[in-house]
Amino acid sequence: MVWGLLSVALALIGWMVILGLTLKSHARVRHWDTAWVGLDAMEVVGLLLTGALTWYRRTAAGPVASATAMLFALDAWFDVTTAAKGSDHLTAVAMAVCCELPLAIGLVLISVLAARWKASPAPLTLGRGAPHAPDHGPCSGDGQRREPGIGRAMTGDACSLRPRRAPEQTGP
Repeated sequence: MVWGLLSVALALIGWMVILGLTLKSHARVRHWDTAWVGLDAMEVVGLLLTGALTWYRRTAAGPVASATAMLFALDAWFDVTTAAKGSDHLTAVAMAVCCELPLAIGLVLISVLAARWKASPAPLTLGRGAPHAPDHGPCSGDGQRREPGIGRAMTGDACSLRPRRAPEQTGP
């Protein structure tokens, strides 16, 4: 599979050279409006899915956030490169710098953080009145778990945000 991916990448480099030499810098495009509205619709779906999956701390938020980040990066690229000279181009650059690229960076951060989450039915809680974890499901158990990467026994349920040391452990 790796060799196949590398081969396709090399073939695409050749194709990019051909396109660069043969494509016109101006083109008439059918369904231009549909293309842009469709891209924005995909971004909306990606943001909604990422938000919902992040709320419930699902690891699936990672791939969705990553794909959505790529959509925003592509949106910024094509906005800037296809905008007409003058105020249209300045608007496209401003949107890319102030909106699309910061959103893409934030989504990449979510995708990195989501890889560290464990499956949990509990949504993120930021204060009073936020939803609580149920008393059943994958977060309930015998109160013992292992600290990730260290293997020390920890007390508390699997959903607790701050693990406590088991009573038999001493020291800092």
